[in-house]
Amino acid sequence: MIALFLTRDLMFQPKVAAAAQRNGFQVFAGGSIATLTTRTEQYAEAKLLIVDLSISGLDVLATVQEARSLLPNAKILAYGPHVHVDQLTSARQAGCDAVLTRGQFEGSMNALFEQSV
Repeated sequence: MIALFLTRDLMFQPKVAAAAQRNGFQVFAGGSIATLTTRTEQYAEAKLLIVDLSISGLDVLATVQEARSLLPNAKILAYGPHVHVDQLTSARQAGCDAVLTRGQFEGSMNALFEQSV
């Protein structure tokens, strides 16, 4: 199974990838949807897209809309710092399947990947 991880956080990436791999996912990470789709030939088969809301300048609505058209079978999970209330709210309004604070995401990664199988 494929999971795409939209992030620029090189320190957190390995932790997410390890949790995903423990649950049978192959993870591809990149800083934009365009990067993810050019690096991953099977991107349309992705079951999960994880969006890091702390990416500077991220347009959450445009990102979710683009993801919905390119990744028709993927659940979209967004996470961000608890103090970025506007970004978290925007992700909910954009139609993400789940929106979590970074702490919630980090604490429940294994369970989230298990549920996405």
